[in-house]
Amino acid sequence: MYIQVACFALAFIASAGTIVTCFWNQWAITSGAASTSLLNSIWGFNGIWVQCLQYTTGQYQCDDYGTVLFNMPASMNAIRAMMCIAVCLTVIGCIVILCGMECSKFFEEAPNRKRKMMITSGVIYAVSGALVLASSAWYTSMVIYEFFSFANQDNLLRYELGAALYLGFVTAVLCFLTALICCCMPGPRQETDKYESSYPLTRSQKIEFPTAVEKSKHKYMDYV
Repeated sequence: MYIQVACFALAFIASAGTIVTCFWNQWAITSGAASTSLLNSIWGFNGIWVQCLQYTTGQYQCDDYGTVLFNMPASMNAIRAMMCIAVCLTVIGCIVILCGMECSKFFEEAPNRKRKMMITSGVIYAVSGALVLASSAWYTSMVIYEFFSFANQDNLLRYELGAALYLGFVTAVLCFLTALICCCMPGPRQETDKYESSYPLTRSQKIEFPTAVEKSKHKYMDYV
């Protein structure tokens, strides 16, 4: 039971990390302070939903990449979709783990059903971890490519990896660890399952009941 409680704690942390990673606007940050006569900006930071600049006055100016999805690059739309799916899956998986725990009152008289729920939640967290890992790795490759691109050498703002990306990688590891615990230790089986045989009884193993004793032929000698 204590392992399942620890598994639920990991699942909750992984769910919270997925939500924060999805909506945190520091997937990429500027590598250094940049200042011009037009912008007077100190640093910038981008997320998958907004891109912002902070000025010397302390004010922020953010752009939501436009309201039309078709104006966005296909890679950014794909990362958004994967992160949104991962958020939904982690929330659902956390609820399923809570219902499938041994100490839970849900399906209290059906341990096998609880085991199936724990295994299902493990699969859910494995998929969500893969989505978070793919999104973080994809965005990381985009930032690294733009940082070393020759077309970006003269730009005043050059972006590096942000804290949200590191949180995304840690969250993916937590999701995979939660999935491993759920699948490997889903809980006890029903007591009847311990005594059930997986192989049918052979003819030699079947119990033979005694049949009626045949009447002796000598019994009919009295009537001759």
